[in-house]
Order: sequence, then structure tokens, then C-alpha cells
Amino acid sequence: MNNRYNNYVDAINKIFEYLEVMKKEYDDQDNQNYIMSIEEYKDAIISNAVLLKGEKPQQKVEALGND
Repeated sequence: MNNRYNNYVDAINKIFEYLEVMKKEYDDQDNQNYIMSIEEYKDAIISNAVLLKGEKPQQKVEALGND
């Protein structure tokens, strides 16, 4: 498997592990808000990891209604 992909996945996993620790240690609401704002990008980060594997990201296509 691609070494860049593995490094990326390891780094992302480490970041989100640290965020979980920070949630428990820094319970101030401002800190929680900062952490949540970072976590909002998690799905995009994970779904775009395929770019490092040389694959195209999967895109969801919504059906158009016949109104």
C-alpha cells in the first residue's frame, strides 16, 4: 500500500486521538467549541484519503425529482 497514504492515516488517527484526550482534559466551553470545529472536518478528511491511494473520491449523487 502507498506509504504516503499510511502516513496520512496514522497522522489523522493521532490527531483525533489527541482531540479525544483534550475533550476530557479541557472542559472549558470555549475549548470544547474549538475542538468541535476541528472535528467538523473529520468526514471530509477521511473521504479524501483515497486521493493518496490514487483513487477518485466517492461522490454522493442525489436523485432529481420530477416535479
